Amino acid sequence: MDVVEEVKSKTNIANLVGEYVTLKKMGRNLKGLCPFHGEKTPSFMVNEELGIYKCFGCGAGGDIFNFLMAIEGLDFGEALHKLADKAGVKLPEFKTGETDIKKELIAVNTMAAEYFHYLLTKHSAGEEARRYLKERKINEKLWETFKVGFSLPEWDGLSKYLVNKKGYRGELLVAAGLAIEGGRGVYDRFRGRIMFPLLDSAGRIVGFSGRILPQLVKGDEGKYINSPETEIYHKGRMLYGFSNARLAIKKTGRVVLVEGQLDTISSYGAGISETVGVGGTALTTEMVEMLGKVTENITLALDNDPAGEAAMKRSIDLIEKRGMSIKMVEIDGGKDPDEIARNFPNKWREMVDSAVPVYEFFFNRLIGRYGIDTVEAIGKIVKEVVPMLSNIENSVIREVWVRKLALKIGVDKQRIEEEMEKVRRRGQGSENRDRGSEVSGNLMGKDVEFLGRVIAAKESWRMELKKLFIGLPPVGAVGKLLVEILNRETVDLKELKKEIPEELFGVLSEAVLVSDEEIAEKDFLKLAMEWGKRVVREEKSRLTEEIRSAEKDGQIEKIDNLMGKLVKLNAIEKRLDQP
Repeated sequence: MDVVEEVKSKTNIANLVGEYVTLKKMGRNLKGLCPFHGEKTPSFMVNEELGIYKCFGCGAGGDIFNFLMAIEGLDFGEALHKLADKAGVKLPEFKTGETDIKKELIAVNTMAAEYFHYLLTKHSAGEEARRYLKERKINEKLWETFKVGFSLPEWDGLSKYLVNKKGYRGELLVAAGLAIEGGRGVYDRFRGRIMFPLLDSAGRIVGFSGRILPQLVKGDEGKYINSPETEIYHKGRMLYGFSNARLAIKKTGRVVLVEGQLDTISSYGAGISETVGVGGTALTTEMVEMLGKVTENITLALDNDPAGEAAMKRSIDLIEKRGMSIKMVEIDGGKDPDEIARNFPNKWREMVDSAVPVYEFFFNRLIGRYGIDTVEAIGKIVKEVVPMLSNIENSVIREVWVRKLALKIGVDKQRIEEEMEKVRRRGQGSENRDRGSEVSGNLMGKDVEFLGRVIAAKESWRMELKKLFIGLPPVGAVGKLLVEILNRETVDLKELKKEIPEELFGVLSEAVLVSDEEIAEKDFLKLAMEWGKRVVREEKSRLTEEIRSAEKDGQIEKIDNLMGKLVKLNAIEKRLDQP
């Protein structure tokens, strides 16, 4: 057993989660209010046997390591050490030379950042880069604050420096994402670029983002490239400028969230020092959790283009699930925060301070885009806004914004509520899909929920089900797991996990957590018959198509074989139709 599995085996997930969440027993599971988003109705489930948790409201889930990483903002190594200490497990020291690999990666990244910064600020090779930054109104003070640098437009400028002069091994540079392994040794990943060091929440350099100098662009080379995922750099947990902005966020009580590195630096330079960048990627739950630890107020200032608007909409749902307040900057006079902040710093400060509540922002934007003079225009506004309003969990806040929208577009409030109800009804299907399909391919949520009912059922009920399902084909992951479960006298989840293929574990986890509510035997059997009949209908449809295809090709033997299967399915369907 490796140390990770040993820590898992010696850590009770219910005890760990119970330090942060009040849990109540519910059948085989425990249930509580999710710590990762605001909710009044518990949707957070924990299963001790499998050592897993899942929130069916925001989608957060995983094992003990995932939970601790998310709740305390730790990386995997930090979570492992903390849990190992709690469990009394001694971790072997992974060493290369005198230090562990993580410290070495941080050290080599720090040395690379110093090298890049020297090239930008003092070396003749950085002249073009210095000129470019000054043209962008990014001054020397900002270079120092954000440790900005420059990489030589050579194949191995950094690699030679770190290996030949500083004694680092080439494989360490590759592990850090600074170099790439080639046929003749390692060569630099970043060449001819403005270098932006990426710092973790503790202020340690864990990676880089590099912007190509315009005059060095060749072919279809990307404007930006980032470090790959490494032992210390994880894109989904990286907020650019967060360590610089932390104190300002605490002081102002808000964070201004922009897209890229230059947006962050220019906004900071204009006096909005509580600015943080998502680094050109989508906002993640981990990022929201990091911000939620220092403020409850987020001001979104994403690019003024269709991509920026789409990013805003994706971000709103994540932020609101965390129970945070959202305002939006109405960008005017430039395409992005970088352009406005560096050219009109006073105007940028005014824009940020005048940010409006998120739904008012979208009302104003859509009314400005479509107008309210025609039925078609109002229809377009309602179509875009109603799904957003439907997602507001707080009924009082939802009521306020429905009234505001009704007044702005001149329609009866009840008509908007009717449209919201339609959206909610459609969303029930997608909610079920989210429960099951996230880890189990194309399975519908009701398939996984039914499997959960079977796992939680009394042994006598499962015996009845086994008789009922004789001859039923084991279709898909749920069907295969159903066979495994019905062939056992008792359902020992730990044993089952060991014996099933690894690819079925995700489906099993979902099924265990998805439903543990009390249900009468007659309702259970009714649910089982409905599920079985649906499987039969789908199989019959598939066989019918195969028969048609075989008839076209004149495959008599195949037709006979398929017809035999069809007859058996008809018999099973008839049995399932009996009261």
